[in-house]
Amino acid sequence: MADFAANVVRVRIEEHPNADALEIGKVNDVTVIVVKDKYRTDDLAAYIPEAAIVPDDVLELLGLVGKLSGKQKNRVKAIKLRGVVSGGLLHPLGQGRLEGVDLAEGDDVTELLGLVKYEPPIPVAMEGQVFAAQGATVKYDIDSIRRYPELLPRQTAVVVTEKLHGTWCCMGWHPDFGDIVSSKGMSGRGLALRLTEENEGNLYVRAFRAWSDWLESVLGRHRETGKPYYVLGEVFGRGVQDLHYGLPNPGFRVFDVRVGPRYLPWPEVEALATAEDGPGVVPVLGVVEDWPEAEKYVSGSTTLGSAHVREGVVMRPLHASWSVGDPDDRPIAKWVSDAFRVRRGGTDFN
Repeated sequence: MADFAANVVRVRIEEHPNADALEIGKVNDVTVIVVKDKYRTDDLAAYIPEAAIVPDDVLELLGLVGKLSGKQKNRVKAIKLRGVVSGGLLHPLGQGRLEGVDLAEGDDVTELLGLVKYEPPIPVAMEGQVFAAQGATVKYDIDSIRRYPELLPRQTAVVVTEKLHGTWCCMGWHPDFGDIVSSKGMSGRGLALRLTEENEGNLYVRAFRAWSDWLESVLGRHRETGKPYYVLGEVFGRGVQDLHYGLPNPGFRVFDVRVGPRYLPWPEVEALATAEDGPGVVPVLGVVEDWPEAEKYVSGSTTLGSAHVREGVVMRPLHASWSVGDPDDRPIAKWVSDAFRVRRGGTDFN
């Protein structure tokens, strides 16, 4: 999963507690506010996710011209309607661009609807000279448990960590390319940053310079076997996103470690991140025996000592490891708080 997509879904309709003309459409645990009587429970519809840029003709069909977010009023963002948070849109089958198209539950209609994912402009501090490192970078994302509740096994011990609002950073080593430093967007395209003088002001390169000695001390032994290794973490603080967590300068916390194709289980990640005066891990909120119990950690304020809203949590089985290429999706998921989703003036740089 983890790819931006609009899919055909089965809808469950519930009464809106505060609006006679509106109803609540449920797509798994995602809430979408719809006009009353437009859909019935078990109807199929196309779900358009948050962050989608919607073409004008689709907006016109849905009656949403000039009503969405962004400068062009065409970007889907979570909003609160009569006290209920709505995330995403529903598009009826058999109409507009979907007219005459034979569709079944689960079908991907992203291209049919002409949707693209919103990508925010990249700040200067996150830009830099890159080189092609195809096969040596990490493609990484975490899906929403609201949309895909089957991602995590039930009745399994799950570690819950705070999701920090910073920018994803990968630093590591590959036998064919040497040191690897990249952002999420770059890494997903098989690109890494050049460790040159021109890039010394880059946010990710600065993080690598700060922690390169620690990185080699805890994982450098794998170079002898030719195994690539990667530490994935969050760079956060003032100048990174709209939430700065009271830090005057960017900090770094680890949330994943991969050696070869294998993502390490959480206890090993935590041990590496705290060894040799390491940067530490993202805040651990607790361990639950069944992932729905993590809901108590989703909302509130950050645990990092500022008044910021908590972005949400990330959940994974406490002792599980996983290798790239395994037949099943990796059991990891995020649960983003409603307060974070509807905040004003938010940034989302990758």
